[in-house]
Amino acid sequence: MKKLAAISLLACASVGLPHADATDARRAGVDLATLEHGRQTYAARCSGCHALHRPNELTPEQWSKRIHEMSKDAKLQPGEEQLIANYLVTMSLRSQGAGGP
Repeated sequence: MKKLAAISLLACASVGLPHADATDARRAGVDLATLEHGRQTYAARCSGCHALHRPNELTPEQWSKRIHEMSKDAKLQPGEEQLIANYLVTMSLRSQGAGGP
C-alpha cells in the first residue's frame, strides 16, 4: 500500500512537467531516457519539500544556480544533481526557443 501511495504521489507531482523530445535530447547532448530520468528524479526528490516549479519559470543560468544550492539541503545522491540539471536547463532552453546544442 505504501508503494502505491508513493507512486500516486510521484504521478501527481510530475503532472504538468513537460516531457523532453528528440530535439531536446540533441540540445542537451544526452539521450532521451536521461532527460526523462531527470524529470522523474526532479519530481521525486524535489516535491517532498516544495511545489515543483515549471522549467520555464527560470533561465538556464538561474536553474543551474538554484539546483546547486538546493542539492545540499535535498541530500541528493551522486548523479541526481546532474540528472535534474540536464532536464530543467534543457527544458528552460526549449521555452526560450533555443536552437541546437
